[in-house]
Amino acid sequence: MPTRPVRHLLLPIAAVALLLTGCAQAAPEPTPEPEPSSEPESPVVEETPEPSDEPADTRFVLPERCDEILSPTRAADFDTRHLDLLGGPGGQYGTSYFAEPTGEERAGGISCVFGSETMQTPLIVLSVAPLSPSTRPGVMNDLLAQGLNEEQREETIRYEKTGDSQIVPSELHILRGTSWISVITSPGGDQAHAEAQQLAAEVASQVYR
Repeated sequence: MPTRPVRHLLLPIAAVALLLTGCAQAAPEPTPEPEPSSEPESPVVEETPEPSDEPADTRFVLPERCDEILSPTRAADFDTRHLDLLGGPGGQYGTSYFAEPTGEERAGGISCVFGSETMQTPLIVLSVAPLSPSTRPGVMNDLLAQGLNEEQREETIRYEKTGDSQIVPSELHILRGTSWISVITSPGGDQAHAEAQQLAAEVASQVYR
C-alpha cells in the first residue's frame, strides 16, 4: 500500500405409569438379569459451534462517505483539534489526495485523511474496506511483507507497529471476516498508537450495524 503523510431418549411419563400398572396386576416369572456388557458405552460428544468472525447480531456495512465512520463525539473531537477532512469521499481533495489509490481503496473501500493545511497537527488516515475469503490472503501477505507485527486477538487478526514521534508513523490494521479497518497516524509513538486502537474500535462500531 502507498506510503501515507495502520461469530436421550426418555419414555413418556404415561408409558412408564402403564408399565408399572401392568407389573402390579400380574407378577411375571422372575427372569435372569442380563449380564453387563463388556464394552463401555461411548460418551456423547456435543459439537461446539464455530466461532463467528463478526460482532454478535451485526453485519458489516461499507460506508460511502468519510463522515459515516466517525461517531458524533469523535467528529466533535476532531473539529476541536483542527483535524479537517482533507482526503476521501466528502473531503477537500476527494479521492485524489494520494497520487495512487491506497490498498484499502484498491480492495473496494475508502480512505479518509484528517489533518490541517494551516496548523501543525497530526495526520490521521482512517480506512475501511470489505474482505472476502478470496481477498483476505492477499491482504494478509501484503501486510506481512511490510514488516508489521502480526497478532491473533479474539475474532480479529492485527498487523501493527508503534512508530515514533519523529519520523515513523503508527500503523494499525485489523482484519475481521468481512472487513479491513486501518488507522495510520503521523507522527507515531506510544500515544498515537494508543489513540489508533481507540479509533479502530470506534470505526468498527460505526460500520457494524
